Amino acid sequence: MELLPGELADAYWKSRPVKSRIGSKISAQSSVIPSRQFLIDKRNELVRLAEEKGDDAITRPDCWGGYRLRPDYFEFWQGQSDRIHDRIVFEKSGNEWIIKRLSP
Repeated sequence: MELLPGELADAYWKSRPVKSRIGSKISAQSSVIPSRQFLIDKRNELVRLAEEKGDDAITRPDCWGGYRLRPDYFEFWQGQSDRIHDRIVFEKSGNEWIIKRLSP
C-alpha cells in the first residue's frame, strides 16, 4: 500500500461531484462541532464560492488523499447450503495471476 501522489489525489478529487467535495472539505471527521447548523453554514459558504468562481474553487484539503493497493493475493469465499463452499484464490506470479480452487 502506498500514499497516492498529490497530482493523482487531485485528479480523483476533481472527478467527484461538487457536493461530495464540499461535504469532504467542511468535515473534520470525528471532531466536536457546536451544532449541525455550523456544518450547514460552512456548506452554504462553499456552495456560494462554487457558484461564483466555479467548481474548481473547491480545492482538495491537504488531509484528503488516497492510497494505492498493490495486492498479490485475493481469496473469494462463497458459502453454500451444502457446506461445499467455493474458495477461489488469485495469486500474482510475476506479471500473471494464477487462479486456484481450494478445498473448503
